[in-house]
Amino acid sequence: MFGDLSGMFDMFQTFSRDLFAAQLEEAEAAAKAAAATVTKLKKQQLAIDKLVASYNQALVAGKCRICGCTQDRACIVQWGPGESLETVKACWWIDAKRTLCSNPKCLAQIPLEDIEREILMDLGAPSPRPEELGAGKGAVQP
Repeated sequence: MFGDLSGMFDMFQTFSRDLFAAQLEEAEAAAKAAAATVTKLKKQQLAIDKLVASYNQALVAGKCRICGCTQDRACIVQWGPGESLETVKACWWIDAKRTLCSNPKCLAQIPLEDIEREILMDLGAPSPRPEELGAGKGAVQP
């Protein structure tokens, strides 16, 4: 009578050991995949951090982030026909941080919604939702 129970117990132990081994193998595989994902994400974060750092270095107050003009060496822009003092003028700063000048060639490099967002933030307004910005058609056209 107990012999049958002993055999069943041995069979249960074998089944449990095999099941545990399979679950352990699955868990180890999942851990390796998670570690690979973490490594990949860390590399992506480093790349993002480098981009942010280079972008922040490019933003120097008093120097246009596009053409590099400054307060002392402003762009000369023609704002109308002819070359009179009324139509040829120096550029001015678009943003309060003085990192973007009014030269249409510079403005064409920045999406309109980004310019609008910067100006609104400079004025202390809350950041608008994308659908509230311009026509969403991209950069200002010169």
